[in-house]
Amino acid sequence: FGFLSASVAIAYICPIIDQWMASFLETGAVSVLSYANRLIVGAASLAASALGPALLPHFSRLAARGETDRFNFHYMAILRMTWWGSIAMAGIMWLISEPAVALLYEHGNFTRADSLAVSSMVGWLCLQFPPMLAGAVGSTVLSASGNNRVFLPLSILIAIINAGGTLALVPYYGLPGIALSTIMTYLVSLVVINVVLVKKGIIRIHRSLLRNLAISLITAVAIGTLLIIAEGKLSVLPTAEQFLLCAVAVGAYCVIAYICTKK
Repeated sequence: FGFLSASVAIAYICPIIDQWMASFLETGAVSVLSYANRLIVGAASLAASALGPALLPHFSRLAARGETDRFNFHYMAILRMTWWGSIAMAGIMWLISEPAVALLYEHGNFTRADSLAVSSMVGWLCLQFPPMLAGAVGSTVLSASGNNRVFLPLSILIAIINAGGTLALVPYYGLPGIALSTIMTYLVSLVVINVVLVKKGIIRIHRSLLRNLAISLITAVAIGTLLIIAEGKLSVLPTAEQFLLCAVAVGAYCVIAYICTKK
């Protein structure tokens, strides 16, 4: 567990880098990032803490018994469901960001302009949920199969990519550049974890999984685009029409997700 502990310590460098880069932006950027991160970290922690304790003993038992086929089948199924679920989580967080931020923070010196700035950052940061939570599933499988040594070089790679991405993107995109760098970091981590799992013969990636993940992204982008065009995203003071559009959008996504994951 020394490798795992060291990798966690290195991973905590990334938020420090983000805060440092935000300090070079306009006045209030650090506060906006901090307030937005509180909501994102809270939601992500709830989801990740629900996944880990449930999956680790399950995959550990399968690995100990040498049930390779079941191990692979369960990993593919859980990865698919986690990906679809985390996109839904990101979408719902994006939809409710403005009223949620106003309800939680808009008191005293925290103005409506501050609420809009923080909710906009929440909308960017919530895009990290799919690669983050899918990567959490892969990390659990790495641990269950006794490959904790992978975490140390992976964490070093993640820290370098996060720092480089933030330095490259913030001058052009400001605070959203920090979110984009974080998303890119989690995507690289997800890819590397699965490449390691495949090379070690622990899992086998099927084309059907990649096709399924692509369908989920296309579905989410299409629904999000329609909501933006129809002005259906919940505002600080949402209307009944916005509630109806959001409900229809979430319902349509859930139906498609059920069809694609029911096996």
